[in-house]
Amino acid sequence: MTEKEKVKQTVELIKAKNLRAEIIWHLDKTGETTVDALRVHKIPAKNLLKCLLLIDKQHKPLIILITGDKRIDFIKLERLSGLSKLRLARKEEMNNMLEREPGEVAPIGLPEAIPVFIDKKVLNQEFVIGSAGSKFAGLKINPEDILKCTNARIEDVSENGR
Repeated sequence: MTEKEKVKQTVELIKAKNLRAEIIWHLDKTGETTVDALRVHKIPAKNLLKCLLLIDKQHKPLIILITGDKRIDFIKLERLSGLSKLRLARKEEMNNMLEREPGEVAPIGLPEAIPVFIDKKVLNQEFVIGSAGSKFAGLKINPEDILKCTNARIEDVSENGR
């Protein structure tokens, strides 16, 4: 699949839902990790959106949307989700569940069968930039527009003080 094909679903959702969003291509540099994405987009970490797939001890998935300056409070998230022993998904698990690799999970167009949590601090930002579905394309979007495209639960799931 080409990078353009990976981003096609995101582009279609932007148009269909009339979202305040834009695709930012950076074909010469990857945005796979938080550090990579911060270098590429030259934005504060609070405006970077991480879209992470987590797996519990029974292999049940959960997606968390959290800003680049925050860390997940796994105890809070486990209590809120009812899942236990959450961990980051491995690359092969991401491929199996999302048909994506790290750095390729867009915050819109997520599978409805997987619960999504969005840290409430994300909504404090005027805009965030996450993946558009490719390691080489960012999605600049108003956080309120993410809520139009997901059934995300808004919760405080970041560590205190971080």
